[in-house]
Amino acid sequence: MEAVIEDMAPNKLCNYTSELAAAFTDFYGECKVIGSPEEASRLLLCKCTITVMKQCFDLMGVRALNKL
Repeated sequence: MEAVIEDMAPNKLCNYTSELAAAFTDFYGECKVIGSPEEASRLLLCKCTITVMKQCFDLMGVRALNKL
C-alpha cells in the first residue's frame, strides 16, 4: 500500500491482487488441502488468502463474490 500511495499508482494494487489470485490457484491446483497431513496449515493459508483478497477488493471498491 505504501507504493500504491507514494507512487499514486492504484494499478499496483490490481497487479498484486491478480498475482495473489494466480499464486493461490497454482497452490490449490498442486496441493491437496483436505485430508492431507498439512491440512491445518493449508486451511489457514486458504483463510488468510481469502482475508487479503477481500481487503484488496474493498480497497478497490469491488464487491467480492462468495462463489463462482
